[in-house]
Amino acid sequence: MLATLRSTASAVIYLVIFGIGTIIGMTVLTAVMAYPVSMALRYRRARQALALCAGVGSIAFGLVYGYRLI
Repeated sequence: MLATLRSTASAVIYLVIFGIGTIIGMTVLTAVMAYPVSMALRYRRARQALALCAGVGSIAFGLVYGYRLI
């Protein structure tokens, strides 16, 4: 889309609108994803399960990523 714009001003306006939209979208997505986690942190078992899943997921990701690099 950006390459088809004819003037520099149009390209700058497009990039500014795209940037603002990206910031707003990422903020909303982060808030939506953080809400269930914040609710789960109120309960001990949910907190432990969340920590376990995050740890196992991080280790698995690291192993897969490391294996692909080798």
